[in-house]
Amino acid sequence: MDVHILRVSAKDVMTTSINNTPAQAMPPNVHITFRDDFTGPERRNAVERSVSTLVSRSAEAFAAETAREKLLAAVDAPLIRLIKDDPGAAKALDELREQQVTDLKFANELFDFEPRDIQHRVSFIDDLAKLLIPTAHGLSKSGVLAMRPPYDFAWSWFDTRGGAPLKQTTNNSIGRIVIDARSIGRYVFAHAGFGLLLTTDAETQATGYASCRARWEILLEPLVGSNGAVGWMEFTALEDGRLLASAPSGTFPSSYSEAVFDHKVRAPARFSERSGPEDVLNPRELAFTMRPGREYTFNVGLVVFANSGEGAASGFIDGDLGYIAIVHR
Repeated sequence: MDVHILRVSAKDVMTTSINNTPAQAMPPNVHITFRDDFTGPERRNAVERSVSTLVSRSAEAFAAETAREKLLAAVDAPLIRLIKDDPGAAKALDELREQQVTDLKFANELFDFEPRDIQHRVSFIDDLAKLLIPTAHGLSKSGVLAMRPPYDFAWSWFDTRGGAPLKQTTNNSIGRIVIDARSIGRYVFAHAGFGLLLTTDAETQATGYASCRARWEILLEPLVGSNGAVGWMEFTALEDGRLLASAPSGTFPSSYSEAVFDHKVRAPARFSERSGPEDVLNPRELAFTMRPGREYTFNVGLVVFANSGEGAASGFIDGDLGYIAIVHR
């Protein structure tokens, strides 16, 4: 039984550049890039179907998840109306917002990983490859397939019902993801990550893993009511563009332990925190079934949601995805 990944030799993997052209036009808020050696419209269409499914799923599930936020907004609405109906209070609120815009310009300075951080991950996956992957194409007789950057494809999108992130980038050459979501007056909901396209010649039970180290920072300053920010890592597995499994199972983490950061605060409190680089330990794995004659995508991404309410909220994450591994039985 073999599980195949659409890859080239180890020598070519280190020198291949990234092609930014999808097989078909995507919405302006969705971006997909492929490796130059990831050719064929059928393969690229398979990836685009998968990403489109994830975008649609996120939008539909997010609408349900925001029901509680709408209730909280309804509680705060009378106070906000009172402030806006008072000329002096409304003027003060506008001036505070302007100050928050200035403050956010200096928040979340972009981190640069030190060379030893990247080298540590490269050395780790090299050792893993020597032990478990004897073939040039990454197919292991022991049932473990592990890949390091560049991956088959990179993707990113944000919810257009809210605002666009200040920065949302993927660097497939080193497996780096940066999301800088700064929210004033509108929420920001942004996703970015990498994926592999897989096939199998016999039915098998597969489990996906990934190694990610990340730095992060949040800044919350509600003027009225509450606001918050949450960031997390997400695994998804799809078959011919149909979602099979995800971790976390919902659109948002169901508990604090599933998130990289998750904090909410009510006015007049102000909250800020930063950490990293540190290993992202959740999710740990994602299991799914593979069958012959079908195409599968396994995706690993980072997600940030920042909701300013009447105030400012900022969520920033800078992650290094060192490898993606598939164990199959």
